[in-house]
Amino acid sequence: MKYAEITVILNLNEESIFYRITRFLGHENQTNETDTLILLFGDGTICDVKKEYIDKKFTLGPLGFQGTGPLHFTPPGKATFFSKTYTNANGVKKMNFNHIFSCNPTYFAYEKDSSIFNMIYQTGVEVFAIVKIVSSETSPRYLLAYEEEFFNKDDIIYLVNQVFSSRK
Repeated sequence: MKYAEITVILNLNEESIFYRITRFLGHENQTNETDTLILLFGDGTICDVKKEYIDKKFTLGPLGFQGTGPLHFTPPGKATFFSKTYTNANGVKKMNFNHIFSCNPTYFAYEKDSSIFNMIYQTGVEVFAIVKIVSSETSPRYLLAYEEEFFNKDDIIYLVNQVFSSRK
């Protein structure tokens, strides 16, 4: 398993009134063209997602309940990956990220936060996950886990862009 960190830098000067109001009300918004997505891979590589984005032509399923990631996706010539569903305990939706992040020591050092971007994808086993960590409202941060047997860095850049940006 490989790990990375995602930092979203919101451009508040270019934020639409709709995004400003929904953010004020506590909702997370997908990024827009003026926001910046930075990926820091475990090997120290830093990427600006929007500048290094390559359309990988994944087949993307319909958006999930929260409207962020697709319910499933298929990279060209590879298996289909399905989103893992939340468990519902006493009306509280939860997802356990401990297994996929078990070899990432920083995962246990951070306090996790609820997010519409928290997700796990699997194909029999968990292979891709994003979880929000407690951070700034204007520069939220996330931990990412991926199985390098299934994804390379270009795939991860593509997926992060698809999850955090509004896709048409």
